Amino acid sequence: MSQETKKIAIAETGGEIHLGGEDAKKTIRIWFDCNCPYCRRHWIDNLDNYIAKIEAGELHLVMIPVAFLTTYSVEAGSLLFGMVPYGAGLYLDVFRDAIFHGISESEGNDEAAVSAKIGALFENIIKPYLKENNLSQEDFAKNTAAISTEKIKGNTERAFEKGINGVPHIE
Repeated sequence: MSQETKKIAIAETGGEIHLGGEDAKKTIRIWFDCNCPYCRRHWIDNLDNYIAKIEAGELHLVMIPVAFLTTYSVEAGSLLFGMVPYGAGLYLDVFRDAIFHGISESEGNDEAAVSAKIGALFENIIKPYLKENNLSQEDFAKNTAAISTEKIKGNTERAFEKGINGVPHIE
């Protein structure tokens, strides 16, 4: 994680994850599913460009995770909300791995595969971050235990209410 990425403002409000300042020249809102192969391709192709524009103060990116597809959609999306209080660097590290190196859509409802992927995210990214920053796993567990799947379910319902039935959906 770069020092610059650590300086990106990150916040969560109303089920939306905001990266960058709201005073940026442009705002893009992206509805996505963590287990969607089309979303995966979109993020692989565009995330670095978005980050560069956020760092330059040109873009305010609003990320809205939904669960259209699988159990992994819910679990990974919920995990993303839990990363927000720890800053943009950790959030983006977990996001990249959860999306870019997630599990295949065909395994998205396999509880063992989903559990293994979420466990790997914790072991490979979150646990080292906690150690590096002298944070306890117990405090992390307490802080993230309050993160529920309700935000993902709420976003999914809002998407359908708005007529969004496919992702990535960019506004």
